[in-house]
Amino acid sequence: MALKTFKSKKKKPDGGDDRVRYYHSKYVNYHRAIAVMWGVLVVAFLIIALVCLIQPTWLGTERDAPGRGYFGLWRYYATNGDQIEMRGSFLKWSEIPSAAFQATTVFVGLSVLLAIICILCFFLFICVSAKVVFIICGIILTLIAICMLLACIIYPSGWGADVVANTCGSESYDAGRCKIQWTYILAIVAIFDAIILAVLAFVLAFKHTKLLPWQEKAGAAYVIDDQGSGRGEVQYVQTMPVQTMQTVQTVPVVNGSQPVILVESGSVRSQPVGTLRSHKSNKRNFQL
Repeated sequence: MALKTFKSKKKKPDGGDDRVRYYHSKYVNYHRAIAVMWGVLVVAFLIIALVCLIQPTWLGTERDAPGRGYFGLWRYYATNGDQIEMRGSFLKWSEIPSAAFQATTVFVGLSVLLAIICILCFFLFICVSAKVVFIICGIILTLIAICMLLACIIYPSGWGADVVANTCGSESYDAGRCKIQWTYILAIVAIFDAIILAVLAFVLAFKHTKLLPWQEKAGAAYVIDDQGSGRGEVQYVQTMPVQTMQTVQTVPVVNGSQPVILVESGSVRSQPVGTLRSHKSNKRNFQL
């Protein structure tokens, strides 16, 4: 006789507190998963920015075109006779073809530096609240998006340089025979990537998870019951932080403020309570 196996499926709880715990735990897990994904995407953005800074293929000719040449930010390849020579140096700014290329190099370099600072801010999660860290990273990512946008706008103005014009027959904001290469497109994608990451950082900062009442420290509550005794008495309920039992004390309603003695862990302290009045309702809770 064959035995059938049944897999138990988790059902959503029907009770009030259990249902709140269920959805709160799901929300916390989703929040953490999105935060981890956001951190991975920030690291991926750093790699994209480094590629944009290093690769010399922002602008270039076709492969089979005569007088081949490729131009990046601070490094380029130009045809010298039958050979293609690499020119330009990041440490020698005089060898960069134009001032526009120099400015673009500065803005992309700032983007890389800010991305590194943003990643280093991840260590602040150890000692600072997550909200503060997400806000700082959101501001940094906004600055990165601005830097990348300025770089992409300024770069075409350097196409009128002599070296670029001799290879491409180009002018400012006119590529001539050359075409925009994949690195320039990648830099444009990096702008939108930084904007999305900045928005997500602010969302994670202001949509952080809050603790449920039973996850916080035990507090005091008042329950007004004017049906049981008919005198509008106030029942004081104190939940102990360790034990599951509750201490209930009946206090008569008095107009005006009065001190109430709170007992916690064997110590007695006085805490002022606001005016308590009876209402014609079943039960009303007042959280201190």
